[in-house]
Amino acid sequence: MDARSFALMFCVGLALGCDGESVESPEPAQASQPAASAQLEAPSKSASGALDVDVDGAGAGVDAPVSAGSPEPAAASDTAEGPRPRATRGGQLRFADESIEDPAMAPVLLARLGDTSEPSQTRAALAAALPRTGGEWADALVELLAQEEDAAVRAAMVSSLRRAPSEAALRGLALGLDDRDAGVRYEAAMTAAGVPGASELPLRERLGDQDARTRAAAARSLGVLGVGEAFDEIAALVEDEDKYVRLEALQALGRLDAERAREVAARMVEDEDSTVARAALRLRDAP
Repeated sequence: MDARSFALMFCVGLALGCDGESVESPEPAQASQPAASAQLEAPSKSASGALDVDVDGAGAGVDAPVSAGSPEPAAASDTAEGPRPRATRGGQLRFADESIEDPAMAPVLLARLGDTSEPSQTRAALAAALPRTGGEWADALVELLAQEEDAAVRAAMVSSLRRAPSEAALRGLALGLDDRDAGVRYEAAMTAAGVPGASELPLRERLGDQDARTRAAAARSLGVLGVGEAFDEIAALVEDEDKYVRLEALQALGRLDAERAREVAARMVEDEDSTVARAALRLRDAP
């Protein structure tokens, strides 16, 4: 190679090498990029255990749409439970919150009372709390009573009627006295003593009730209400096998006709139960 050719090749090399620096070869491309799903962080769990899923893959934290069959989350006002009952020393539930002493709370408590998803004890406490609202509740309570399946709730409803207006109370008590459950009949018979006009109810029929507590309560209420026409029927109960029935019958007779009651009491001073015997002695010797 002559000198001219060598010089030409040297100049071309300088041009290609950019002033003599070596040209680095590019790094080989990676075989493949990681899958998009591998780049996303694993979905986190919320406090309730549900997954917070970023469904669009962009990391924006968009909530997954609710499917057609899934219930939408309830609004805060829909899930507010309102006042809750507290247990008494006797184990019964009672609404002690003063916030229920507001007429506007009557429809609120009635709505909860009609909600059968509430526990039975809570619903019974709701029925007992209704009179404290001072609102309009009695007529609606009687309607609920006619439909109620839970006997404990029915008994609480009937007991509340002692503080209801007479017309509604009498309608409810008539249902209670004819109830299939002995506990409800007992509450109706007891409550009747404090309701004006209850002497017109079929209390005398309950003197023959198969439940001893109901017989005793019916005798007591008839005496308090002054139903003198029931004297002979009540007098028959002094021979009842249940001591509480005998005691209530004796006391009812004393309220209805003290003179005639002394004659009955004279036969009971030897009663096998000491409480009944003492009551009979007091009535016999009363001035």
